[in-house]
This record gives sequence, C-alpha cells and structure tokens, in this order.
Amino acid sequence: MGDILIVDGNPQRAMQLVQLLEKLGANTRIAGSFYHCLKRIEERNPDLALVAETLPDGRGLKLLPVFDSLCPVVIVGEYMASDRILEALSLGARDFLVHPIDRQTLDILISQLQVEGKIALHYLSQNPRNESPTGMVIGSCPDMLLALKRAGLSARTSASVLLYGESGTGKELMAREIHRASGRAGAFVALNCAAIAEGIAESELFGHERGAFTGAITRRAGCFEQADGGTLFLDEIGEASPAFQAKLLRVLDRGEFVRVGGQSPIQTQVRVIAATNRDLDSMIEQGEFRLDLFYRLSAVTISLPPLRERSEDIPHIVQAMLTRLKADTGVEVQGVSEAAVAYLAGCEWPGNLRELQHAIYRAALACQKGVIRPEHLDVLSHTQSSAPDKIETLNEIEQAHIERVMLVTGGNQGRACELLGISRPTLRRKIRRYALERATNGQVC
Repeated sequence: MGDILIVDGNPQRAMQLVQLLEKLGANTRIAGSFYHCLKRIEERNPDLALVAETLPDGRGLKLLPVFDSLCPVVIVGEYMASDRILEALSLGARDFLVHPIDRQTLDILISQLQVEGKIALHYLSQNPRNESPTGMVIGSCPDMLLALKRAGLSARTSASVLLYGESGTGKELMAREIHRASGRAGAFVALNCAAIAEGIAESELFGHERGAFTGAITRRAGCFEQADGGTLFLDEIGEASPAFQAKLLRVLDRGEFVRVGGQSPIQTQVRVIAATNRDLDSMIEQGEFRLDLFYRLSAVTISLPPLRERSEDIPHIVQAMLTRLKADTGVEVQGVSEAAVAYLAGCEWPGNLRELQHAIYRAALACQKGVIRPEHLDVLSHTQSSAPDKIETLNEIEQAHIERVMLVTGGNQGRACELLGISRPTLRRKIRRYALERATNGQVC
C-alpha cells in the first residue's frame, strides 16, 4: 500500500491512526503542524494525507492548495457540520471524516482510492508479467488488466468484493488470488449459494450445536466460523434465496452470529468475496435481490471478461494449464504447435476457461507426450468445422449439444435440464450412454 501522511497536532489521535493504518498494511508518517507538514512533503510526496481540521499553527484547510495535485486529502474534524463539510469539499478535499475514525471507514476509503488508481499499486508491480503465482489468472488484454489491477489494489483491504463474469471465467480463481495476496491468516472457504437447500442454509452459514436438530450428533462450525480471519467466497450469490439473503445481511451488518441451537453470539472477522453471472441490477429492480445486501457485497466490483474477448491471452493460459496438469497428474507434453494455438484462438469458448481446460487436458492425453496439434483438439465451439464434409448422426449432434450445455452450466445438472428441456433422469441416462459410447470408441472424455 502507499505512503500516508497524518497531519495532526494531537499525538494521541495521530498514533491511533498510525496503528489502524499499519494493520491495513500502510506506510505512515506524522506531521504535527502546518510547518512540519511542508517539511514532510519536501522529503517525498505522500499518496494520501489525513489532515486535522485544526492545527497548532493554523487551519488544516489551508494545506489543500499545497497538496493540490500531489495526492488526495481527507480532512478530519471534531464533529460533523454541514458548513465545514461543504467548505472542505469545495476547496478540494476528497472527504470529511470525524474523530474517532474506525478501521472499517479507513478500509473503505483506501479501497476506493486504490481502485481509482490514486494510491500506488504494488501487487502488479511485483508481478511484471501480470499473472498470479499459480499461473492460472493471467491477463494482457485491457479488461483483464483492469480486473487484475483492481484485485491487487483491493487485496490488502478488508472491503467486500463482488466478481462479475460468465460461467467458467475464473471467478473463484480470482477470489483465491485476492485471498492469497491479502496476507490474511485465516482460511479461504468457498460456498456455492445455488447448492444450499433452504432448510440447511442457516446451519451451513453459522454451524450448529450438538442436538440442535435430528442428526446433529456433534457441534459443527459453519462457513463464517471456518473462515474467521480469512475469506469467505460466496459463489453464485445471484441464486441465493430471499431467506438466505436475509440471514447473510444480518451477519454482515452485525459482525456476529449464533450457531443453530446456540445462545451465545460469536464475533467474526471475515472478508467476503461474492461472485455471480447474473445481472444483479435487474434482479434488484424485479425484487429478486436485496439492495441493502448488494451495497454490503459491492464495496469493490471486478468484471472478468469472457475468453472469446481474450484471444491474445490463450497461448499463456494454455502453457499455464499444461504446467498445472503436469504438477497435478504427471502428464507432460513437448509443446503446442502454432496451428493448434491458432485453432484455439478461433473458438468461441462458451464455457470459457473451464471449457479450454477440458480441451487441453484431453489433447494432452491424446498426443501421448508429443506436441499438441489441431487433430488432437476436440473443441465444440470452433467457428469452423474441422471436418466440413462429414455428416453427423442425430446421436452425435445430441451428444455434442449435451456436452456443450454441461460445459456452459459448469456441470450443474439442474440448470442443464432447464436449458435442454428434459428431466434429470433423462439427462443422467444420456450422460451414461454417451460416456459409454466415447469409452467404446477409444475417445477421451
């Protein structure tokens, strides 16, 4: 995080701010007066200044022209007064806060300034290739660079993050990278909101005591308790039921919860990252998603572009996937031909990174430790048919369509049934049937 200058003639207040800011990972300096502030600026320009409204040798507002374009300035007063606030903001102050300032207020302020690029970016500067240490979150296109920048800038804060993106764009990967870069000591816990049945939502979130209900033979920690001091990732938040939304809002507002069957509230310090492929604005207008919960979850918003808009990233992503495949399974290839890369760049990728990963893994097995070539690739969404003269059977067409729908839905059979217009037992029969046919034909599923 950047360099923050605290200008305050009250040493006790100044040290309180120093302690809070250092917990957020900031570098701080103190100036006790107008004169000492000028000396500090001569040493080096700060990235943010917190200036007391009243200083021993003058009004803090008089420093606004001094900082001018150097950095944002926040005036800190003794109490809220509309005339003071209007004066400070009209003279160029970024904000007006009142003592004592709590950590959450500073956290949100710094997060906003980071996202706007007003505080120095360190995460990406330490990653000149703009990729994560795991090699799976990579970007060189403008939209992906912006997403990586926002992720890196918000990582060291505890502000909530809302990730937008189509299915398979890597929202959970990005969430894990934000957690890794945050330095938080607690665990990363993921919860799929679409998979939580109404009757067990409270138990999943908050845990339960022994004997709380039939089958509760032991005490169980819920997601908020498991993620204490770490990050809770709420995937598919747009699918959360109204009751689930209400329970979630309550714990986010209060910072505490009670286990099912328990009586004592439990404090929690959890950073929440949510993700969705739904249009939450439209859902709010239709009354399907709570506006107050949206505000709680979206202090920082990050949009992940679909893979079809990132063709320049595909060679690097493929290489990262092959490296990961070797580490996870021991399967190794000599490389990927230019023709194969061009072929992959010509695909639509409705399943995004998930679909590309499946295609690469199948190709790696098919090429038998050689070089991956176009003939090893079995991609359903290529813009040009690899065999234009072949007439496919109805079974082949149905099989390809079901595979594509399963990729797009991320393997969610319920959603796949809705798109296909068939029942779940019918879908399961077809999955078993075509899996058997692929195995019989010697193809890799």
